[in-house]
Amino acid sequence: MKPHEFLRLNAAFALTPDRFCVSFDEGDPEDPFSIVLTYDGRFPQPWSRTEVTRKIAGIIGENASDPIYTLMSDEGDVYLLTPQEIE
Repeated sequence: MKPHEFLRLNAAFALTPDRFCVSFDEGDPEDPFSIVLTYDGRFPQPWSRTEVTRKIAGIIGENASDPIYTLMSDEGDVYLLTPQEIE
């Protein structure tokens, strides 16, 4: 099996049992890419997916009325992930 044929859990952060964020990547240093999944159990469709063209190495979060997650790549890039957007 080649590295790009599977995804591995690379970072995660749980605010509560019903609110969390996880990041998966392929492990390919030549083509960094992460899938970030968030879960918010308050909604009928609790999952959302965001794709980032970096390897996400860390996640922290803030439990506000709408959860806010801060993502950091292995190269030091910082992304703010809210339910509406990523910046």
